[in-house]
Amino acid sequence: MSANLYETVANQYSGKAFRFHMPGHGGINFDSKVFASAPCDITELPFSDNLHNPQSVILDAEKKYSEIYNAKFCQFSTAGATAVLQTAISALKKSSKKMLLQYNSHKSIINACMMFNINFDFFYDLTDLKTKNFSDYSTAIFTSPDYLGRVFENYNEAYKLLKKNNIEIILD
Repeated sequence: MSANLYETVANQYSGKAFRFHMPGHGGINFDSKVFASAPCDITELPFSDNLHNPQSVILDAEKKYSEIYNAKFCQFSTAGATAVLQTAISALKKSSKKMLLQYNSHKSIINACMMFNINFDFFYDLTDLKTKNFSDYSTAIFTSPDYLGRVFENYNEAYKLLKKNNIEIILD
């Protein structure tokens, strides 16, 4: 298959295909406030791949994101940011280690740490991050860009510092 994920969804959006599958709205925008994305909402079909077992366009897109972010892997989810962050935090927790949270982390990150009984400390910037005793931590969580669109400055340098100290990174 030569199409990428965007092209696959765009072909459905263009109305070139008849829909005889879920979701029930059939790609029709009944109410622009609620269903504005309806034309892009497609289900798991051979041409559109499957999030739970990606084999074509979704798998290719995940691989491209892994390369872009220099990550071991990327996995898309439709569960929402809170569920994805809770899963990542739970997977990376170490009972004897704390997590480093960027000071402007979303409350769902703080709530997940509390839910999983994980101790954490905040960091503000690269200068503050350099003062930490990394042997106390297993994971660092960045929120970049944040809710106001601010990007963490010197992320590449922070990434290298954390990786050098065997700290896992979650980028929200």
